[in-house]
Amino acid sequence: MMRRSTATTTLFFLLTLTIAAQPARFATLSHDFGEMGQNEARSFVFLVTNTGADVLRLTPPRASCGCTAVLLSQSELQPGDSARIEVEFRSGPAMLGPVNKSVQVGHLVNGKERELATLRIQADVVGIVRYDPGMIEFRSVLGKEFRSTVRLISRSEQPIRITEITPALMMYADSSDGNTYHVDHVVAMPFEDVRVKPSAEEIPPGGEVELECVFTLRNKGQLNGAIRVALDRSEIRIPVVGVILRSGP
Repeated sequence: MMRRSTATTTLFFLLTLTIAAQPARFATLSHDFGEMGQNEARSFVFLVTNTGADVLRLTPPRASCGCTAVLLSQSELQPGDSARIEVEFRSGPAMLGPVNKSVQVGHLVNGKERELATLRIQADVVGIVRYDPGMIEFRSVLGKEFRSTVRLISRSEQPIRITEITPALMMYADSSDGNTYHVDHVVAMPFEDVRVKPSAEEIPPGGEVELECVFTLRNKGQLNGAIRVALDRSEIRIPVVGVILRSGP
């Protein structure tokens, strides 16, 4: 019993030292922007306070990508002082769905940078147009055409014009016999044997337009990429994943 009590006391002492050694306290380490539109910017201010006995020297925060900007109000904090870290997130024209970004915050200890905290932001980017299904996915054989219909559904109260449709697809063609995929026989090439035709050039308010997509399959291998649909105020990218075999089962 004495041995267990001693171990518990030692662990509590070490945890107390670890907590006491923290040089800063953040009011929060994460923020959820909720639903956002495409091409929209929102910001949130994280507050950090120097809880140590020495001056806290913050290094410039680093965002995980270019869509996130960070502004630090001051880099040197006396004991008890606080600084504001303003994080601005801007959703891109092709960004859709859940988005998670991070900001690394560091500080100087004896002239060397050490990690202090990771700030996290998230959002659910909702476009003015959604597409159904969420992906064109197929498995077929050489010499056939694969057809898929994608519905573009408007969330807007205004008509939305389709300005351009551009397939951006890569074919990883496998020249080997049989249906087994052999990496050493693969040649990557742009895939251009696709036709995409909209049922109309404009999506009515709250309405929809159908895209008829026809893929002509001339090579065994794997097809990856997206169909980019440019709109007058944004764009969407419909993912495409296909597997083409030499023969069926």
